[in-house]
Amino acid sequence: MPLSGVQKSKHPCSVCAKRKVKCDRLIPCTNCVKRGLEKDCLEKPAGGQSDAIDDFLPRILRFWQKYEYWVGDIALSKSANFDTTEKQIDLQEELKECEYWCNFLSREQSFALLDYSIERLGVLYFGCVSDISELYLILEMYWYRREHKNEKDVVLTVDAHYSDALVWSIFCLAVHYMPSKTLHTIFPILPQHELFKPLDHGYDFEDRFQRNLSRCFERCTTTLLLMTNFTANSDIRLIQIYLILSSTMYPHRRNNSSDSLLLQSFHTAKIKHVNDFKPLISDSAALRLTKVTCEKMWYRLCTCDYLQSSPNKPITFHTELSSLLQHAAYLEDLPTTDVYQSEDSFEVFYWKVLSLDRDLDQYLTKELKPPLKTLDAVQRQVEIFSRKLSSPEESTSLDSEFARFLISYLVDGVSWKLHKMFFIYYGISASLGKSIHFAKSLIALVIKNMKLQKELFNRHPIVIWSLARVALFYRFLEMFDSSAEVQDINLDVSDILHYLPKGFTPHLNELIYLLERLQMLKDMWEYTGDAELRKTFSHPVFRILQSDIDTVSQQYTERPSMISGSGPLRTQKVSSNLEKDTGNISDSYSSLIERFQEQCQFDIQVLASLENFV
Repeated sequence: MPLSGVQKSKHPCSVCAKRKVKCDRLIPCTNCVKRGLEKDCLEKPAGGQSDAIDDFLPRILRFWQKYEYWVGDIALSKSANFDTTEKQIDLQEELKECEYWCNFLSREQSFALLDYSIERLGVLYFGCVSDISELYLILEMYWYRREHKNEKDVVLTVDAHYSDALVWSIFCLAVHYMPSKTLHTIFPILPQHELFKPLDHGYDFEDRFQRNLSRCFERCTTTLLLMTNFTANSDIRLIQIYLILSSTMYPHRRNNSSDSLLLQSFHTAKIKHVNDFKPLISDSAALRLTKVTCEKMWYRLCTCDYLQSSPNKPITFHTELSSLLQHAAYLEDLPTTDVYQSEDSFEVFYWKVLSLDRDLDQYLTKELKPPLKTLDAVQRQVEIFSRKLSSPEESTSLDSEFARFLISYLVDGVSWKLHKMFFIYYGISASLGKSIHFAKSLIALVIKNMKLQKELFNRHPIVIWSLARVALFYRFLEMFDSSAEVQDINLDVSDILHYLPKGFTPHLNELIYLLERLQMLKDMWEYTGDAELRKTFSHPVFRILQSDIDTVSQQYTERPSMISGSGPLRTQKVSSNLEKDTGNISDSYSSLIERFQEQCQFDIQVLASLENFV
């Protein structure tokens, strides 16, 4: 009996997929009919897919979770290399470099940077500085010390160095977020410095100028901080300086230094009882205000600790804040509780949303399948936060457009990750479409900032942190699902990456390199069309991806040798459940893997060398 109605395929036809155009999935499709390619459209399997791949896809996607953690998170954002054989650091040279930048910055320029940070960047640091008006006084005292440094009554104390480092961290923040053209008007004359000598007035001159100046200011700030001898002289300003720097690319550019500073900030927070902010009836007015500031600082410190978590930083303290899901279960038994009530501060709201990301990300490294009730609880909380954001009454925690953007962006990022996990672990087909919807929402927020001339919002590290996960996942997924919606989101992501601020360099360059590498692996997947080989992880593509994981993970299993000259020792790698699928493959496939790894290398040093990669 003939089929009635229009027949449609689950996947685009191979002709449209090869041409990278949208396919209406009719049999034959409209594009092929117009081009006279009906025969090719009907003979070739749609999308190049097979039932074997469809059955194997759940295992492939779970494998991706591990790859996303080790490569998309650790290697891309939280790895740093250093060579102990390099020339010894000259502390006098560091001090000389710091003094150069202190002399380069004029009084007028410094106040212009402070004005910009207070007018537009307050949400990034007002929570950890109780009295903003004091910053102008601190800057005045900074210039008094510099202008009278040769007088006998001016002595540079530890307190003075802390104050100097604090204002310079704010300068660093302003340089990172300020539009490059505006920054160049404040600094019209190029510094007589080796980093600025190669600069020419090309199309990206202002971006490169800003990137180099940001790094130099960052280096000056950390040098001033070292002059406080903060390991021996604990001060609350150490935490403030670190929190301000954490809103720039400092944690990504100087990963080891940032981790060390974070742990020292945690030590200082415990000494100064920053985490003890519970209000008491007996508290004075001054103490209550202090506790409010301490609460904001503690939540922000835990936020930084979570975002920097890695095998290279096994000491964590963000776990002192329990999962929000536990509180959600408790609130279900209290029907009179208004779960939509606004949070007291931006810092608390931000952490609550980020804690949901933590609840999801824990399954990247676990072999366990996340329980449905956990994913449902996360979804319920996300819906509550979304309702708060859309409430006509603006909450006290969202007192600026920047704050609202950061919360909205983070909520969409958690929603994307949630539906990605529904799709990966439970095969809910509708969840793929929902994940793409939230991926497009992330992109739309970035584009909206561009249209409204608020590009400074896009310079926050959370932007590239979320987009990197999204971009890598869909580029990987396109190997096995060449549907129009997957192709479309990949095109959208590729477009938006080219419009992100250059201040994300080299992090952005590393991401583009990994995306191009995945595209080459997709080509390899299509080239090696052995149906039986595609059913196992012996396929060259998976061998290469597993090799990438091993390359990164082995770096974190090294132990220093106590025997001179023997080099680092590595703990034996634990066998993966996937390895039972691997076996001997033909010599042609082995040579294919070798050629690919030679042409498109992958290790931490290669990623770190992409400073000027285009």
